[in-house]
Amino acid sequence: MMKVDNNNNSESLGTGCQPELTVVIPTFNESGNIDSMLQALHKTLTGINWEVIFVDDDSADHTAARVRERACSDPRVRLIHRLSRKGLSSACVEGMLSSTSPVVAVMDADMQHDETLLPEMLYCLNTGDLDLVVASRYIEKGDPGGLGKQRVRVSRAANYLSQMLLKVPLTDPLSGFFMLRRELIEEVYPRLYGQGFKILLDICATLPREIRYSELPYSMRKRHAGSSKLSGSVVLEFFNLLVSRIANRYLPAKFILFSFVGLSGVVIHMTILTLLFSYFQLDFQLSLVAAILVSMTSNYILNNRYTFREVKLSGSGFFRGLLSFYAVCSIGAAIGFATGVYLYSLSFPWWASGLITTVVSALWNFSMSSIFTWKSAGRA
Repeated sequence: MMKVDNNNNSESLGTGCQPELTVVIPTFNESGNIDSMLQALHKTLTGINWEVIFVDDDSADHTAARVRERACSDPRVRLIHRLSRKGLSSACVEGMLSSTSPVVAVMDADMQHDETLLPEMLYCLNTGDLDLVVASRYIEKGDPGGLGKQRVRVSRAANYLSQMLLKVPLTDPLSGFFMLRRELIEEVYPRLYGQGFKILLDICATLPREIRYSELPYSMRKRHAGSSKLSGSVVLEFFNLLVSRIANRYLPAKFILFSFVGLSGVVIHMTILTLLFSYFQLDFQLSLVAAILVSMTSNYILNNRYTFREVKLSGSGFFRGLLSFYAVCSIGAAIGFATGVYLYSLSFPWWASGLITTVVSALWNFSMSSIFTWKSAGRA
C-alpha cells in the first residue's frame, strides 16, 4: 500500500443526475438512530449530490419500516431489507454493490462516526487520486474515547494483530468509517471473506495490489441510541478472518470456525469421559456414548450460534436441525465408537481411545451438516 498525505479542506462539489456519493449504512435494531442520521447527512452534505442506502438485517425493532417511511418522502433514501442473511460485512458489500455512484462511504448508524468528515473524505479521494480514505481513531488528533477504556484496549490490541499478521499498514484497519471508489469493491468482492464485522480489514488484506490511501483523524462519539453489537461472536469472527487470510483461503472460512467449535467439543468430550469413567467408574462403553452425545449437542448449539449464524435455526427449526445434526453425524459417531472400543480392547489407554473416537467422528461432521442441517448457509 502507498499512503498519500492530503490535508486540503473540503469543498462542495457540483450536482448532477448521478449521485457523486453513496453512503452505505448497515443496520440491525437501529430505529432510534434513523432520523438523527438522516438529519445529520442532510446538514453536512449540502452541495453534494448524494444518496444513502440502509442495509437492514430484518431488525426486530422495525428499523426497515422507519427507513421505508423516510424514503417515501426523500428520494435520496434507499433500503435493502435482507431476509435470511445477516452480518455487517456482507451487508456493507451488498450495499456498496447496489450503489449508483462512483464513490461509496461506509459508516455505522449509531452516530459514533463523525459525518461532518464526509465532504473532506470525498475531496481527498477525488483530488488526491486515491483508492481509499479511512477515518482513523489512532493518528494525531484522532480519539477513540467514545468506546470506553476497556473497549479501547481491545481495539488497539486487535489493530496491532491485524497490522502484524496481515501486513496492513493502516493505523486503524478495523475502522468502520471509510470511503472508496466503487470500482475497488467490484474488483475485490469475489475474493472477500465476507463475514463478520471488519469489512475494511477484509478488503485491504484481500487486495493483491498496492492501494493508494489516505487517513483522516476523527474523534469517536458515544452511541446515540440503541445498544452495542459487540459480542463473543464478533471477537470469534475477527480471529476467523485473521486465520482465513493467513491460510490464504486454502481452507474454507466456515471450516476454520467449525474447527474451533470442534476443539471445544473435544474438551467437553474428554471432560465427560473422564468424569464418568475415571471418577464415577461407569462402564467405558456407556461413558463413551454419553461423551459423544454431550459433545455432539454442544457442537450443534455453538455452530448454530456462531458458524452458521446467518442462517441460524430457531423455534421448531432448531429442534429439527438438532435431529438432522444427530442424523448426519450418527455414521461418524458409530464409526468413532467402534474404533474407540476396538482400540480400548487392544489395551490402548482409555484417553487415547476416546480422543481417536472424536477425531474419526469429526471427519464426517462439517460437509454433511453443511449440506443437510444448514443447507442454505451460502458460501463458506
